[in-house]
Amino acid sequence: TESRPAHFLGLYPNCSTAQTTLSCGQSLRFPAKMYTGPLLPATLLATLLPTISAQDPAELCGAKSPSIIHAIDTLCEDNSLYVGDNVAVHQVFGDPGEPTQLEIYGDCSPAEYIPRDICKRQFHEICVGGNERGSGVANYGWHEVKCQTWIIMNDPTPPLPTAGMPGAPPG
Repeated sequence: TESRPAHFLGLYPNCSTAQTTLSCGQSLRFPAKMYTGPLLPATLLATLLPTISAQDPAELCGAKSPSIIHAIDTLCEDNSLYVGDNVAVHQVFGDPGEPTQLEIYGDCSPAEYIPRDICKRQFHEICVGGNERGSGVANYGWHEVKCQTWIIMNDPTPPLPTAGMPGAPPG
């Protein structure tokens, strides 16, 4: 059998080798059975390994505290999250049985819009990188570097609302 480019393989079903056309126009011949056995498990392992080891930040955060996930879902569903000058602090509380408080505040000028997907992703990252209960703080921002402060408080003592917010202590 003479060597044929890969696109001719369909015309020669009785051919005992697989051929691949190289970019330089040369053909590489190798026995088809020699590579199907060992490559299949190796390829399968290489494909599955990142899937097995990579975990979703939302799942990791949920393992620390389902209350944080509920609070994130509640806060980030708001279509009008802006952080900046004269913009109120955005905060939400988690489940009644587990005191959780999320806050976003900042001094961005002009005020910066926070899309839902970014809101969720950033809070999940804070939770995963936070303490064993998911509490943590991070700074973000679009136009100015780190003009937004994001806080997750999930500690045994219920957090107090930020000054100026409903339910906050006077002073």
